[in-house]
Amino acid sequence: MPSSLKTRLARYERLIATAKSESPAARPATNIDPALEGLVKLDFPGGSIFCKDTIHPVEDPLGQYAIDWEFTSAAPEELPGFLAEAAGTAPKNWAFIDCETTGLSSGVGTMAFLIAIGRPIKRGFQIRQFFLSELADERGLLEAIEESLAGIDVLWTYNGKCFDLPLLETRFRFWRMGFAKDRYAHVDLLLPTRVLFRRRIGGCSLSNLEEQVLKVARVEDLPGAEVPQVYFEYLQTGRSPRLHRVFEHNRMDVLSLAVYASLLLNIFNSGREERLSYPEDVLCLARYYFRCREWGPAGHCLTDAKTFALGSALEAEYHRLSAYLHKRCGRHEWACSHFRVLAGHPDADNVGALEEMAKHYEHRRREYRCALNLTDRAIALAERLLVFGGDGAPGGLAALHHRRARLQRKLTRRPVT
Repeated sequence: MPSSLKTRLARYERLIATAKSESPAARPATNIDPALEGLVKLDFPGGSIFCKDTIHPVEDPLGQYAIDWEFTSAAPEELPGFLAEAAGTAPKNWAFIDCETTGLSSGVGTMAFLIAIGRPIKRGFQIRQFFLSELADERGLLEAIEESLAGIDVLWTYNGKCFDLPLLETRFRFWRMGFAKDRYAHVDLLLPTRVLFRRRIGGCSLSNLEEQVLKVARVEDLPGAEVPQVYFEYLQTGRSPRLHRVFEHNRMDVLSLAVYASLLLNIFNSGREERLSYPEDVLCLARYYFRCREWGPAGHCLTDAKTFALGSALEAEYHRLSAYLHKRCGRHEWACSHFRVLAGHPDADNVGALEEMAKHYEHRRREYRCALNLTDRAIALAERLLVFGGDGAPGGLAALHHRRARLQRKLTRRPVT
């Protein structure tokens, strides 16, 4: 390590020691909010922090759902990619983590002052909240986190891949401690929200997920943007009348993660009856499997989608996915039947469907006259859309003209019906 860096670090450590040794009269008294009951002071070599423990019974619901897993039973082995890190692991080795910070970025100057770690236990779900009452005691907070994560295999977060875990890793590295996020498997629950529910609920914030999916209505919840202000108020005056609301906001975040994880695992557990309740979500999952080239699960989702009453737009989406799934799997006649529906559907890409049918009749059925008629229809429709506009852009017009010329040559050489 360069000597100049060693000098700066040594000076910084002397400043911390000086700050800790100041007389109480020189600083505001740090009186924890009286509304916060059950706080316990914990002493670590790196500093003293406060801890609050709460137990949430697994049978108590949060919104419409409760935490529903067996403490020692492993999660299903077959899980979609956004949950795959938890496959085959048991809840007893999981930790759900959420940080309240001094800023909304994960830069070097941002610190976590309240960290909640939720762990499944035999009699419920335990949430331990670690509070940094003095900035100089940050190392003690990190030591508490490191101790709490002992024996953990999987970390569950919400946007933790981009925020919580990089922030913690930065703070651990600042104190030259050995935490590394890569030692844990990690499930970021923001990803399944984007995959499954974004089309239906719009924004993928945790609060919107709670309201639209879990059906949780928080009462007098403190907005996340106000959390840093409450902590700075506490540091400046020694107390804050809203600090207990920060603790409750943090506790609810972690509890929601656990309930949400339980819901997702039950949906993808073949031994459970839980299922996605909206056709938009089922079709979004089918589209995800399609992108991952997992044709079997995609087909199961489309079969499930047929059990719903689909509106016009969702019906078009169902036929589009079904058509391309059958095409990918070599079932070209079935694919053509879905393209035929799409060719006349008001909410579908009619030009694309007609072109796909023309390909089928040209290359597989060898019915060049039918293929030419379909191509002519596609060209006419594309040109009309080009002139008058419409919901879909008529792309590939040059390719359609090329196809028509080729079909005309084929008919000239060997006319067939």
